[in-house]
Amino acid sequence: MFVRLLGPVELQAADGRAVEPAGAKRRAALALLALELGRTVPVERFFELLWGDEPPARARAALQGHIAALRKLLAGSKLVLSTRAPGYRLDGPAESVDALLFERLVARATEVAVPDGDESAAGLLRRALDLWHGPATLADLPETDLRDVLADRLRQVRTRALEAWSERLLRLGLGPDAAPELDRALEADPWNEPLAALLVLCLRQAGRPCDALTVYHRTRRRLAAELGVGPGRALRSAVADILADEPGRRPPSAAVRVTGRPERTAGAAGTTGTTGRVRPRAAGSAGLSACAVPSARQPAAVPFPARTPAVRPPAPLRPTAGPGRTANPGPGPGPDQLPRRISGFAGRSTERRWLEAECGGERPGGGLAVLVGPAGTGKTATAVQWAHDATAAFPDGRLFADLNGFGPGPRAEPTAVLGRFLRALGVPEGSLPEDPAARAALYRSLTHGRRLLVVLDNVRDAQDVTELLPTGPACATVVTSRSSLEDLVVTEGAALLRLGALPAEDARRLLERLIGPARVAAEPEAAGRLAELCDRLPLALRIAGARLAARPGWAIADLVPELADESTRLRALDTRGTASVRTALDLTLRHLPAPAARLLALLAVHPGPETDAHAAAALLRTGAAEARLALGALAAHHLLTETAPGRYGRHDLVRLYGAELLDERPASERAAATAALTDHYLAVVARSSALLQPGPAHAAHRPAPAVAPPFGADPAGWPHLPTVPATLDWFQAAEPTVRGLVTAASERGDHRRSWQLAYRADCLYYGAGRRTDRLTCLRVGLAAAARTGDPAAVASMEAVTARALGGSGRTAEAHRLARRAVDRTVGSGDTVRVQALTVLATATAADGRPAEAVRLGEQAIALAERHGLAEHAPYALSNTAGLYGLAGEPGRALHRARDARALLADHPLAVFHLSAMINEAHALQLLDRRTAAEEVWQQTLERCRVAGTVHLHAVAERHYADFLLAGGRAPEAVRTLHSARRLYGRLGDTTVVHELEVRLAALEPV
Repeated sequence: MFVRLLGPVELQAADGRAVEPAGAKRRAALALLALELGRTVPVERFFELLWGDEPPARARAALQGHIAALRKLLAGSKLVLSTRAPGYRLDGPAESVDALLFERLVARATEVAVPDGDESAAGLLRRALDLWHGPATLADLPETDLRDVLADRLRQVRTRALEAWSERLLRLGLGPDAAPELDRALEADPWNEPLAALLVLCLRQAGRPCDALTVYHRTRRRLAAELGVGPGRALRSAVADILADEPGRRPPSAAVRVTGRPERTAGAAGTTGTTGRVRPRAAGSAGLSACAVPSARQPAAVPFPARTPAVRPPAPLRPTAGPGRTANPGPGPGPDQLPRRISGFAGRSTERRWLEAECGGERPGGGLAVLVGPAGTGKTATAVQWAHDATAAFPDGRLFADLNGFGPGPRAEPTAVLGRFLRALGVPEGSLPEDPAARAALYRSLTHGRRLLVVLDNVRDAQDVTELLPTGPACATVVTSRSSLEDLVVTEGAALLRLGALPAEDARRLLERLIGPARVAAEPEAAGRLAELCDRLPLALRIAGARLAARPGWAIADLVPELADESTRLRALDTRGTASVRTALDLTLRHLPAPAARLLALLAVHPGPETDAHAAAALLRTGAAEARLALGALAAHHLLTETAPGRYGRHDLVRLYGAELLDERPASERAAATAALTDHYLAVVARSSALLQPGPAHAAHRPAPAVAPPFGADPAGWPHLPTVPATLDWFQAAEPTVRGLVTAASERGDHRRSWQLAYRADCLYYGAGRRTDRLTCLRVGLAAAARTGDPAAVASMEAVTARALGGSGRTAEAHRLARRAVDRTVGSGDTVRVQALTVLATATAADGRPAEAVRLGEQAIALAERHGLAEHAPYALSNTAGLYGLAGEPGRALHRARDARALLADHPLAVFHLSAMINEAHALQLLDRRTAAEEVWQQTLERCRVAGTVHLHAVAERHYADFLLAGGRAPEAVRTLHSARRLYGRLGDTTVVHELEVRLAALEPV
């Protein structure tokens, strides 16, 4: 017999015949037994599934009847149904239940390495998904709360499997195969953003960008209308890849084409590209007719590492000719306006291959390539170098124009550039039309039948190049700019490539060209350090290399200290002429809107590697919408880089340039911006902490606003963090900024803000599992609190620092600091003393004195109750529950754990609720109430997974493994120990990792 639960519940005989147990309640009993295969199901659990909260008086007799009928159905099969106190148990091979077989297949797929095992894993996941035989899981069972919980759990695991299968297919280049199933799943669960993001990526890989955008906007509207939220990071990232790609993620031939350039059709069967060959129409292209940008070719790659044999490494660069033509050995008779090759050019081989794929004579691309990036990245040098290599493919001419979009003088007028181009193409001066439209029409006519290469350098706006694009199908154009020029992607179907820092190997090679391989080989570490201080930008490296080349007696290490000093770095990269980093940035600054220029300066007080619109709004003292415009302008000019949707990073050289700009502004502006930014993070951290730790940390020591108006106190300026997972995701990204602000506030003497931010961030550090960073931040905050002279501030910081030290295994330090906090709060009945006593209790237990620890814990609880601080008791109650467990009093432990949970009933993912659940499960285990313990363990693990609280999740997995081993369930324990090991590895706890590895080695002998 085979039990089918993944759809309507039924039994399948060995001959494939379906046997449906009569009645919904009988099917429910079978489903529950099968899901709990090998485990005894209590009678009360059956009652809950079959009848909900109100079982009838004869429920037990009715259940016995259902069990007897099921025994008859299962007779003679490998499934054995027996009576086991306090209920019934079904035993047999896991392969006899489709839900359990599904879990095994998914687990096997999860263990397959990425990306080498994608094909094998995708097959396993497909087998698992094929086990489902209907969308309405358990729908034919009685409508009870437990039925809904079980069905929802099954749907969730299927969704996770579908997501994993789709991700594997995307990496294999087979994403379109997953699109129909993802579409059906999203229709059933329209607010599931991961499903929507995967569907967008699969449709994009299928060459259906319009359908992908439709999915995005439909999901965005649903989220806004029904949940009041915007798209999350994954969905925004997926749709962003349609509009702007990153070349490093995929082969150059398909790397960053956002849309294909409009191509001439050759009938219904296919399209004729710029090479003159007829290519079959891509699958799904019929759906593109409604797209705002017509395109015959859409991208075939997605942001997953490609492994399919269809994607080949780029061919070596070589001059190419158009189809049906013979490559000329030389430039040919056409005009050649290209600047000379750049002396000492090195690197950018990937980018030049991309240009060859987009614009070369045998290109699959559309012939219009745009290189964008910040000043000093070598955009012009890369374009010119490739153009010289590709000369033979364009025998009718190579035209070049510097449009001076970011130069010191006026921009070149497109009409004037057209005149130069027309003269180069043989039009006499007297025949040049005066009318700009007539001049452009003549240019289009002359270029239509030629094989021309046009390089348009230093462009500011897309409108400056529109009339300069040649029209011939064998022509190609390369555009360079510090602006993003996304309009060219939209209106002309351009392929876009962003140039950033050089790879480390290319940076080393450029230094070798500049100062000689021997000097670089003699000081490899100094050379690497110099390259990093130059942000691996070609312009900065060339200036540093020129200084070394002019001083042959210098070692590379002699220049490094000048670059390492942030006060002299930009000066060290200044040639006192036009070729300097500062000059290049000055030219970009001239074209920024005023708010963006001001933000560039104010970001100098931001200590983190990334910022967002909310922090920018605090700095600018404006709304988030205005801040987004300013950030967008900085990103469009490549002074910032959007590292993730809504988050922006910057090069160190740009940061130092911003600091110079801020130094030119009044000191009061720096002070106001610094205070506003710190207050913003104080407010956001305080509100975020309340989700994880409702209670004492949020009742005392609220900072008075230091600036007016206090932008940090305006909820409209805060990021939207409605859940614990969203909060921890935000904090993982914001943590370096928080730690930097704590340090910066202390260094400038703002000790009150320093300690308060450290104090409020503590539970976020705990939840995120950042133990080392947590201690670093707390030590700075503790020193700052001491400088305020406020005993309550010092005691608060001593208590939380002691708790962090205890969690890191430094029990002696924790005990000393906790004792100080308790002594400092003698006679106090406030929250600080409750917390100090609780921390001291934990440290005392770690010192081997559980009885005394329990006494201290009960003191903390009594103090909270006596002074009306019951809302601050969860930490003390949960902690004391654990202490009773250590003291061998599981009954009292269970009582205190449930007291803590009752106080936090409205906060199921709060850290002290989760810790209380761990203590409750452990107490039930000690009381030998294994069924109840199993249920609490499962709930705890699931909640920890949902919340993303790494440390508590690790602790729960570790202790659940002990529970499983005690019950003789070694295979499950091994899987759980592996999970615990991974989590402790993320925490950096090498001691526990080693302990778990030893245990696993004993359980898994080679």
